[in-house]
Parts: sequence; C-alpha cells; structure tokens
Amino acid sequence: MDISTPPSVKLAARLAAMGTRWSPPPSRAEKIIATAEGQFSDPTNMVRAAWRKHSQGFFVFSRAAHDFSDYESFVTKLLFMLAGFGRIERTQCEELLASVVYAGGKATLEGNALADDINDYVAVHQLIKNGDKNFVPKPLQDYAEAISNFIRTNRSPDSPEPLRNWINQYVDPDQAEISAGSQLFSETPGPYGLPLGIDPTTNRELFYVGEASLLTIAPPGKGKTQCHVLPTLARYEGPAIVLDIKGECYDHTADWRRRHVGQVIVFDPTRPDQSASYNPLAFVSDEPDELWESARFLSDLLVISRNSMDPTWENQGKDLLTLIIAFVVQTHARGERQMSSVLDFLGTIGLSDMLAFVAEKDNNFPSAMRRVAARFSQMAKVSAKQFEGVLSGASQHMQIWEGPKLERVTSRVDWQPSDFRSTPYPTLYLCVPPNAVETYAPILRIIVAQHVRLLMASASKPQAPILFLLDELPRLGYMEPVRQALEVGRSYGIKLWMIAQYADQLIHAYPGVGEGMMESCDVRMYMNPSASTADRLSKAFGKKKNVFDGSKGPALEPSEIMGPKYRESIFALAANEKPMILRKKYHFHTK
Repeated sequence: MDISTPPSVKLAARLAAMGTRWSPPPSRAEKIIATAEGQFSDPTNMVRAAWRKHSQGFFVFSRAAHDFSDYESFVTKLLFMLAGFGRIERTQCEELLASVVYAGGKATLEGNALADDINDYVAVHQLIKNGDKNFVPKPLQDYAEAISNFIRTNRSPDSPEPLRNWINQYVDPDQAEISAGSQLFSETPGPYGLPLGIDPTTNRELFYVGEASLLTIAPPGKGKTQCHVLPTLARYEGPAIVLDIKGECYDHTADWRRRHVGQVIVFDPTRPDQSASYNPLAFVSDEPDELWESARFLSDLLVISRNSMDPTWENQGKDLLTLIIAFVVQTHARGERQMSSVLDFLGTIGLSDMLAFVAEKDNNFPSAMRRVAARFSQMAKVSAKQFEGVLSGASQHMQIWEGPKLERVTSRVDWQPSDFRSTPYPTLYLCVPPNAVETYAPILRIIVAQHVRLLMASASKPQAPILFLLDELPRLGYMEPVRQALEVGRSYGIKLWMIAQYADQLIHAYPGVGEGMMESCDVRMYMNPSASTADRLSKAFGKKKNVFDGSKGPALEPSEIMGPKYRESIFALAANEKPMILRKKYHFHTK
C-alpha cells in the first residue's frame, strides 16, 4: 500500500511497522513520459492519430502497437512527449503522428467522420487516384529531416532534462558533436590531416589530425585504395613511404606530389632500368659495438619463419647468415658491400677459410662473430650433414637475391632514410605487381623495416609526420620495427597507416601480437566487414533500449552491419571517442 501525502515522523514509523511505504507523487514530466511509453506497453493496444488536412472533414487512423517498427514506435513516443512538454506545434504534431500511424496504408479508419460512402479503406485510396492528394498523410521518410531536427534541438541544454535523458537512451550523440570536441578529428585538416570519409551529420569530409597510427580493413575492391590511400597521397604535404602493390598510387598521385611536396622515388625490382636502387648492406653499422646486432637485424628480415614447431634449423641459419653479413660489412669498403658477396659465402665460395679466419683469437672481430664462426667451423668438420642442412636452410631464404634484376636494384644507394626528415619532403613508392609480392617480399620488408628503425634512431622529432602507407601489409610478413613503431613511433614523428583485406591476415602475420597492434591504433576503420568483424563492431557500438519493452539490445545488429544499408559506409572506432559511421568518398570525386 502506498500513500502520496508526506506523513509526519511518528506516522511514518507506524506506517513502516504496518508494511506501508510513502512514495512521492509522480511529477508532470514523469506522467508525460509514462503516458507516451504506455501506448506500447501492450502490443494489442491501438495507437490512434487524427487527420484533418483534407477537403472532406476529419477522421481517425488506428494501428495495433505490435505492427509498429522500432523507428515508428520511437517517433510516436517522441511526438507525444514533445507535445506534452510544449516543444512542438499541435498541427505539426498531428500531421507527423498521422504519417506514422497511417504508414502508407497499413492503418484502418475509425468512426464515421466522413460521408457514409467514403468511410471505408478502399474509398480512401480512390480519392487519392481522383486527385485529392491531401486526403492521406505523406510517407514518414518525407519528414526525416524534421524529426532529426527535433531530436537535435531537444538534446540542447535549454530543453527539459527528462526529455533529454529519454532521447539519449535511444539516440547516440551526434557525430558533429564528437568531431567538434575531438583531439583526433577535424573538418579543417591543414597540410597533414588524413582523409577518412564523409561525416553524414554534416555532409563534410572528416580528417584525422592525431599523432598516432591508423588501420583500415576492407575486402578487395571495396574502397581501401580509392577512399583512403589515393585521397591521402593527393593532398598530404608531408613525407610518405608507400607500399604500392599495383603501381596505381604512383600513376594517380606522383605528379601532384612532385609538384607540391618534393622528390618522387620509385623502387620497382621488377623493372630495374626504371627503378631507383637500394642496398640493404649500406645500412648495417660497421661500428664494433653495433655490428653484430645490426647484422642480426638484417638477417631476421631476410629469413621469414616457416616452421614454428621446430625453429632450430632456421635459427642456426640466421646465425650463419648474421655472421656472413657482419663479415662482409667489416671487411669491405662502403661502396663495395654487395649482397652478391653474401651469396658467394652461402654457396661455400671461400666459406671455410672465412670461418677459420674469424674464429682465430688474434683478430679484431667482435667476440660474438668469433664464437659463431668457431661453432660452425667445428660443425663442418664433425657433422658435415648437419652443416649442409644449415646452409641449405639459409640459402632457401636467399634464392630471390640470386636473380639479376634484384642484384641490379640493390647494387647502390640512391636515397637515405634521413632524407624523409627534411624539406623538400620526398615520397617513396615501393611498386611491385600483385603476383610478385611474395617473391620480392624480402627486399620490401627490409626497406620498410630499415627506414622505421633508422628514423626512430634520431632523438629529434621532424616537423612533418613521416607517413608509412602500408597497403597489403600482412603479405610482407612479420616486421618487429612495425610493431615497435605502433607503440612509440609518435615520439619520433612516425605515423603508420596499416591496410589489410581482413583482420585475420594481420593476426596471422603477427602471431600473438596482431590483435594488440590493431587495438593500439588511434583509429580503426572497417568497410564491408566479414561476419566475425561485424560481430566485433556490433559489440563496439554498444546497446540501445528497445522502444517496446525497455530491454537493451545491440545498437547495430551484425546482419545489419553486413547488409546493403551500409554498403557505402566506413565504421570507425577511435581511442576515447564514440564509434562513428562515415560515408565513403572515392578519389575520383576529388580529381
């Protein structure tokens, strides 16, 4: 039993002993909200709306609550609340309510407000055919802009708080509000903003202006290049290193970047006569304290692990390859350090003499080199088959370097990683046909990884972020510097934009850390996601209140995310920001 009049202290104690509690009477705002919600408390309730805008008089439309969609139910409740709080004109409220209830002819007619011969359902539509267009309401979609304006207006500080709170249960904050107060997004990009897509709430392009890295996941042909890579290269005024699998980026953006940014460098190992050259050995330090570690870094990039169950042979092959690289670097002048010398030793040309020479105690080689040389020298003597196995394992990873094309494009150095720190800013296009990516992956991996490592060796931060646009990144395999750059790259002015077809590609290429790498990106964007990705996105967008029973369910169902409604959308998840749904903007729209 409840009583509405506040009791005295003594009476309250007596009532409590009797099991009776006092509850304050509902406020006017609570009554308005309860009335609006009550229309759909029973699915068999009939929701009614009066219609007066026609030449024959007024009548009433009615439709059962269970026949309303979620959106129709939300709009109906909203209109009743706006009317109750005095936030809408009566005539406009009636017009919109009639549109919702009528629903293009789903409603029935109640009463006998019209002439007897036209009070049935068929006659209503006959009048439409006869030209009386005002006889029935317009479709609800015709009022979409007006309803959006009501929502936006009544979430402002000057609207009643109960009304604001109710709306916020069902509607996420406007993206315009997010970008306006964001440290990551802006509609005015400046020279270094990165284009993400169109914000549908403002119909203006949104740019990333943060300092960290980004991720784009989209299946083939769904807009990764057209919506993100090409628009970026066609306006970004800082230095860039681009993994250009098809050469499309160079064809569409090189002229603009040459005219507005700086030097354009093309590295294409399949066309040595038209390619700049890059010698990986030129960037192995010959300082005694750095030599072994620097050589090991290069051998790690040359050998892509293939047998995770038993890595013994690969590790031994890396040790031998590290020794050979270190020996070539220390015993050859800078301009004479060639990968062909490494291949000669792997082919056993002078190998035994090199092992014996390095293993001697009275020389200037680092102690790590002497120990490894002694171990392999002994192995060659007492276990020839084991030594042949190590040689064979190392040689398998070096087969591509035997080709004349790669030998020609790695014979010298035409640019330095340090060039990307100073103006005019260069752009490096790493071009290779799609069917040759795996073949030339070792040299592409080395160029990307050495640039990241050497650029992170400088304590100074460049004025313009050094952008790595890495399309099809997983196809190059694991690169530890890329993982490190995601964590600390911003401190050195390095910004990665990783691009892949599927999230699982990145997870497979970076076992154990792939998901963490994705999560560490400031912005993660997905186009036309797969079922597993759609499920993760559904969870990221959170839950919303069901307009019928007040229960909470996904704001976006996975099936909806994968459906035609979002075919041209980009789902964007950002650090410390509300999830957003952007619209794709293709590069040819900006040319």
